[in-house]
Amino acid sequence: MKKGYLVLENGEVLEGNSFGVKKNVIGHVIFNTNMLGYQEIITDPAYADCLVVITYPLIGACGINENDHNSFTGAARGLIIKEYSRTVSNWQATMTLEDFMKKKGIVGIEGIDTRYLTRCVAKNGIQKGMITNAKNNINSLVKKMKQYKETKMYKKVSSKKAYSWNVNNKAKKTAIVLDYGVTFSLLNWLSAQGFKAKVLPIDITPEQVMKEKADLIVLSNGPGSPFESEKEVKNISKLLGKKPIIGFGLGSCFLAIALGAKAEELKSGHYGFNKAVKDLRANRVCMTQQEHRFTVNKDSLPKDTEMISVNLHDDTLEAYENKKVKAAGYYYLPNTINI
Repeated sequence: MKKGYLVLENGEVLEGNSFGVKKNVIGHVIFNTNMLGYQEIITDPAYADCLVVITYPLIGACGINENDHNSFTGAARGLIIKEYSRTVSNWQATMTLEDFMKKKGIVGIEGIDTRYLTRCVAKNGIQKGMITNAKNNINSLVKKMKQYKETKMYKKVSSKKAYSWNVNNKAKKTAIVLDYGVTFSLLNWLSAQGFKAKVLPIDITPEQVMKEKADLIVLSNGPGSPFESEKEVKNISKLLGKKPIIGFGLGSCFLAIALGAKAEELKSGHYGFNKAVKDLRANRVCMTQQEHRFTVNKDSLPKDTEMISVNLHDDTLEAYENKKVKAAGYYYLPNTINI
């Protein structure tokens, strides 16, 4: 095994062993609290600019199969784990995790104290990191990280052509999905809600969207920042009030900005399926799956926009609705939608 190093933006260095693709890679260090589903995580486009810390200690025993991918286009940038299992025990597996990572260009490092790293991110916030095979000049690596910048990551994972998705033969309604990094889990959720989905690239114009016969417009989740979305927000603004619109994750940020609210970055992000959310209307709590590091400042919501739910851990906004223009935003998949 070849030595590998995780260099953080604050200059701290954690030593481990490399696996997957051997190259230098920079990304935002975030942690995911799932015990299961590493394949779904690393194929979710929302992680395309991330070095993902998996908090569960042993990863890889299930291998990779063709049925559990979460997108056509997405792949995490890097994977940080405690221990990599080189033994695969899953009748569905067609390859090992490392073979898949090499195929998709994903860099990995094992032997990291992921509990310590998780606590660092939770306490100090998200920062950039670099996985590398050499640590000759830490100051130079830190400088490179601080200068590193990517724009509009969601454009890189958006589908280049339209496609349809329907796993519900009884679906009678149609949803148009603007692809900022859509996942199969979102498309399957739409099917469960009774919608046939048509996924469109994000470079489509509002006029072209309106020509589609749709009952609902969906703005998908995805990677990157909502602070560089002037064009996307402008296009969404032209659709407000013409069709019901629902946004998820990054798409929810775009929608809120179009409504007049402000986005903000979360300290450590929300990644995992044990995120407690309080439904303010029903006065009940539910556990949700989330993948986002930006949300909407709840104090910036326009007066005609209502909060639906908040996060019980940090009291941040999790869902909102504007009944006037029939628009709603979520950072998780709700049981039902009523807009």
